Amino acid sequence: MGSMPIDALAGIGGRERSRIVPKVPLPMVNWIPLRKITDTIFEEINDEQTLQELDFAAFEEVFKAKKTKDIALKLAGMTKKEMVSVVESNRARNLVITYRRIGMDYDFLKTTVENSDLTELLPEHAELLLGYIPTDDEKAALDKHAHEKDRLDEAERFMWEMLNVERYESRLRVMAYIGFFDEILYAAQPQVDCILRASRALKNSAPFKKVLEIILACGNYMNSAKRGIAYGFKLESFARLLDTRSSSNRNITLLHWIAQTITDKYPQCEHFYETLEGLEEASRVSIVTLGTDVAGLRKGIDLILYEREKQQTNYILYTFYINAVEKVAKLTDEFKQMKEAYEHIVTQFNESPQSTEPFEFFGIFSKFVKEFKKCLKDNKRRKEAPQKKTMLKVLTRDEFAQKFSDLQVELPPHPLLGTTSKKMG
Repeated sequence: MGSMPIDALAGIGGRERSRIVPKVPLPMVNWIPLRKITDTIFEEINDEQTLQELDFAAFEEVFKAKKTKDIALKLAGMTKKEMVSVVESNRARNLVITYRRIGMDYDFLKTTVENSDLTELLPEHAELLLGYIPTDDEKAALDKHAHEKDRLDEAERFMWEMLNVERYESRLRVMAYIGFFDEILYAAQPQVDCILRASRALKNSAPFKKVLEIILACGNYMNSAKRGIAYGFKLESFARLLDTRSSSNRNITLLHWIAQTITDKYPQCEHFYETLEGLEEASRVSIVTLGTDVAGLRKGIDLILYEREKQQTNYILYTFYINAVEKVAKLTDEFKQMKEAYEHIVTQFNESPQSTEPFEFFGIFSKFVKEFKKCLKDNKRRKEAPQKKTMLKVLTRDEFAQKFSDLQVELPPHPLLGTTSKKMG
């Protein structure tokens, strides 16, 4: 094999190495090189001999890149320093990585975006590209070099090409929206449903209201002499029911007593938690995040409508809009109802809807239900415990005589009869 063109380069890891200059343009490997190899396995590796042994002429034939005007200029002697770079280095590097991951040339990518073709461009790739929309400063810098686009570096050239796509950002947003529509909708819908159900259940559950009444009665019975009559209690009071314990048995809390009272006197309320639909699911929802998702779906429909009017022959946009608009309208209406119901029930419990998230609010009730169920089990176990003790068996006279036939013990005189029991024979 012929000798490879080289250019001196400072060594890495203490070894003097040379930079290889291929005879033809080659694509780049998207790796992250190590700059320090101390205490790594690479300290023991030297690929210079392998470089001399391999047939790079055949390698270049297989992997050589297509010639473009950019490459022609490089082959003419243009160095990296002569390339035009206007994008911040880290941003440029990440953009190049993203573009190479997508794996399309400029023209094909532009056509794909113009047609909103998600069979070619994945929605997650469309979302990634939205992070590299040229800023006003970048646009201005690129405009200054519009007459020498062949000298633009890779990230700059990509931005320049995409700026030629009409409504590039809007189209990307449409593609990302269409791609993630079902995922967002199907995540938001059950959250809206469970908060609506949980809010209505707390408001309408007669058994739970009776439980609250019993708790209030117990609290007033214990506190009113010193603190006056209470007409309600804050939600954090639920946790205090476990802190108040019996003086004779520290394992019995006020909540145990309330649970037993409900079992004995109000059995119709014992399973009050079965009337609190959606409570557990609602205790995992953030209304801020949910509201953002619903608003995003609503804005996305506006964007789809705008693009549909601009691209009246685009069948993808037409069919998606027809199928999606009613779903979003229904969800938006239900979210409004949910928010009203949620704000109402939170206010009823003397909390602020503006500063209280569903996962906080419903989480308190969810925890109370779990503690109440545990108290029911504790009470049942405590009640059944004596029945599990071994019962004393009363022996007949014959059984007694047989069992203790070998017992040779003189028993003391009986205190009342004054007699001494005889030995049993």
